[in-house]
Amino acid sequence: MGEADLRSNELSRHTSPQNSDIQSASDWFSDTAANASAAEQSSRADGSPRATDFPTRKLLRRASTAPLPDVANHETAPPLILTNNLRADPHPWEWAVAPVAGMLAGGLEISCTWPMEWAKVQSQLHRSDPNWTLLSQARRTGLGMYKGLPPMLIGAPLQGAVRFTTLERIKRALAEPGSAPGPGVNLLAGVLSGCLEAALVVTPIETIKTRLVDANKGLLRGTVDFVVKEGLSGIYRGLVPTVFKSASNQALRFVIFGEYKRRLSAGTPAFEMSPSQALAGGMLAGTIGSFITMPFDVVKTRMQGLEASRYTGALNCALTIIRTEGVRCLFKGLGARLGRSVPGQGIIFGSYELISQGVHRLLLQWPGKECGR
Repeated sequence: MGEADLRSNELSRHTSPQNSDIQSASDWFSDTAANASAAEQSSRADGSPRATDFPTRKLLRRASTAPLPDVANHETAPPLILTNNLRADPHPWEWAVAPVAGMLAGGLEISCTWPMEWAKVQSQLHRSDPNWTLLSQARRTGLGMYKGLPPMLIGAPLQGAVRFTTLERIKRALAEPGSAPGPGVNLLAGVLSGCLEAALVVTPIETIKTRLVDANKGLLRGTVDFVVKEGLSGIYRGLVPTVFKSASNQALRFVIFGEYKRRLSAGTPAFEMSPSQALAGGMLAGTIGSFITMPFDVVKTRMQGLEASRYTGALNCALTIIRTEGVRCLFKGLGARLGRSVPGQGIIFGSYELISQGVHRLLLQWPGKECGR
């Protein structure tokens, strides 16, 4: 046998087992795949579950991160917190903080500032009577000025609940967790909350309040007379100017108060304002908002008064006022409105901050599972 034959035999001896192993592995994979396919078909036939019938496990994400140590072991490894929702409520009753605090703040604000609200409405309803004065009207009316308060004691808490619940929901949906919302988020929250509260609460309640103040009647008698005369649809008179007023009002107030709070916090997480800080921020927001939105308020009041039939719509009302009484009349009652809005917004923003902080602390004392039952 030659040298070439020896080398050929040696190569065959070394490569044959490898080729044999490869062939065996290939046969094993083929057999496994065939068995799996047969099992799959069998499971379909006899109704037993398949592997694909089981739900896929959700991906896990890290809710917080920590720097890795140089040498990691079971004692020095950083904790890993897994969650499927990074914005989950920290407490089952967290959703109730905003509406409860908003209702209490709204009721407190209107109770403290009602005389100035009555004065504002009277100033706007009496158009160009040279003999009319607010002081003489107050003397004639006496305690009757509180006849328009009952509907506001219903509407103001509901308005506060809608307003601050919308604000908190928008903040949770758009703002980064743990950071103060920017002007854009506050602006959007203000516009949405203003539109919602105007359509659901403010327009019907304000219409009834204005009619009661204008006619100097009680809640039951005044409401029945109004509904009999104009029907239920009459309570939505002045809807358009009310929506414009509420949307612009809340947008300005939320943006101003939000920026004020953000600058005070200076990036501090979970910043809590003091009562004096919250009161000052609310008063600032109320002052600026009242100046800018005053024309909408005058048109709204005229559209909801006893002589609302004189106007065909909000635009006609505004043009009629300008043509017959002058542009200055669009700011009639501004002093009375500032007398209500400046302290009123200080009260509602300040009390909301304090009440919401108190409700948060109260919730922390309750076990989450017991509250969630």
